[in-house]
Amino acid sequence: LIYESAMQITNGAVLCLLSYLVLAAANAGSHAECDAGLQRTLLEDNEELRKENQQLRLQLSMASSERRLQESREEKEKVKSEEGEKDSEGEGEEEGEEEEFTSVDVGCGWMLLGSVSFTIVMFYLVNWTDDDIRRYSWSVISTTLSIFTAVLMFQGLNTVLSEFVLDPVLGSTGGFGLLRTMLGYLFFLLWFVTMQLAIIHYSGVCTSASGYSPVADSDQSWVIADGMRADFGDCVDESEIRTRTGVKSIAFREGLEVFVQKKRLGKEKRERQTKCWATLFAHMSGFAAISAGGDLQHLSPMSDSPGLSFLAVAINATVLLILHQLMALIRPKEGGAERSPLEKECLELCDEEAIDAESDVFSLSVSYLLVQAIRFSLTGVLPEKLGIEVPAIKPGQQCILGLYGCGLVFGTIAAVTARSFNGSRISNLVQSTGSTAFAWCFLWATRWVALEIELLDKLEAGPATMEGRILLALFLSAAAFAVIFVLDAIEDSGPGDANMSRVIQNIITALSILVGFTWEQCFDGGLEAVSSRSSRPMLTQMCFTAMVAVIVIPAWRRHILVKVLQLQEFKLARQAAKKGKNGESGTSPTHRGLLLTDRAGSD
Repeated sequence: LIYESAMQITNGAVLCLLSYLVLAAANAGSHAECDAGLQRTLLEDNEELRKENQQLRLQLSMASSERRLQESREEKEKVKSEEGEKDSEGEGEEEGEEEEFTSVDVGCGWMLLGSVSFTIVMFYLVNWTDDDIRRYSWSVISTTLSIFTAVLMFQGLNTVLSEFVLDPVLGSTGGFGLLRTMLGYLFFLLWFVTMQLAIIHYSGVCTSASGYSPVADSDQSWVIADGMRADFGDCVDESEIRTRTGVKSIAFREGLEVFVQKKRLGKEKRERQTKCWATLFAHMSGFAAISAGGDLQHLSPMSDSPGLSFLAVAINATVLLILHQLMALIRPKEGGAERSPLEKECLELCDEEAIDAESDVFSLSVSYLLVQAIRFSLTGVLPEKLGIEVPAIKPGQQCILGLYGCGLVFGTIAAVTARSFNGSRISNLVQSTGSTAFAWCFLWATRWVALEIELLDKLEAGPATMEGRILLALFLSAAAFAVIFVLDAIEDSGPGDANMSRVIQNIITALSILVGFTWEQCFDGGLEAVSSRSSRPMLTQMCFTAMVAVIVIPAWRRHILVKVLQLQEFKLARQAAKKGKNGESGTSPTHRGLLLTDRAGSD
């Protein structure tokens, strides 16, 4: 049973296997036929899909190109529409960017660039190859500093006097005009007497008080004559001198040959100090006379009529001439057999410097008041004591030309007087007054021109502002130096006529005064601007005045005024050598004689 059963199972399994194999073979054939049909169908479908994909890609690329073109057009339109907004907004953005630098920064930038350029130009001028140009340049610098220093010191002390004396006693308004004018002339008299005492002291007339020893002062010493050395002007022991005869030689110092020269150091120091303090006190006295004369000119009826305003000029001139005569009687005289040559030399220096200082006072005050009256006649408005019309006016072209014409008339009078009537005291007063009046006329006329320029008002650089004052000073300085170059060329090309040289020198002196006045206006405005930011303006002004007295005056006297005097002495030496070469008779001019004829540096 077991065997039969196993055989049956085996036979059944074999049959099943054979059936499976037959069915598998049949299925394999049918599946092969199906797979071939499916493959053909798939290939056909893939081909159709590929074609459709290509068409879709082409459509998509075209649509993308159209979209890009549309976007480009829209972007251009958007840019065009935003350009207007960007222009308006751009201006604001640019202004915002510019506002990163404040007006103070811009002003400091201009001041830095301008000051560097101005300094370089000054270096060119004071080192010019022409000795006359160098002398004129140093003279202009000396004049500017002396006027600025004197005005600052006078205004500081005058402010204290007005604040603590005049205003508390007289009040700040009218009712006491005549008394205020009298006190103003009293204040001027105090400055005038101080000037005379300073000249007497520093000229060595009072030797016991001034500290000058007549014996030591008359001795000559060997000094270093090389201006490039730090010890220039220092004394040299005679043992170091190669040749002791003559006034110039060579010394051996530190193994080097050094140029040396014999000089009377006491005499030079006395002349320099006398010139320094005589000039400063003369300018302060002159501005004190201007202040007092201005009060007089603003009194009724002189302030009501242009013609009567000239009466104040005549009164002021009369007072000054009387003082000149009184001082001439009081001052010590050179005569007397008991006086030594050194004492006579000191008395001569005192007399000459006093006359020069009195002429400066007269020319400053009389010319200023005269130009004030002329401006009153032209415009119908009497300017304030400081020269500003209140209320502010624009005078017009006719008034400007009239004031320029008056300046030319004054310059012509000064030149003609220098050529034809040189030598007398009156002719010297006419020359100096005409030259100074020429400077005042051109200063105020040019200021009127600046008032007529609308561009300056738009730029906020009118003559009342600091920018306007500096621009005015730069313009007039450049014009003055241009004229100086032309006049120097005329003098150098001429036959050497002494009268022509005096005329040219007189014109250059007037131009020097003009430049000095213009820069004084700048310094005065700068001090006012700085003081206005202080809680105590008067204290600030007094501090600046003290600083000027301590710092500026010694530097001006030691390093600028001395250059002017040395260049003038060198000019005299050249003139004397030229006369000797031409065989002309006469002695060499002295240094102090130059100060009477060549007054470009005396101011």
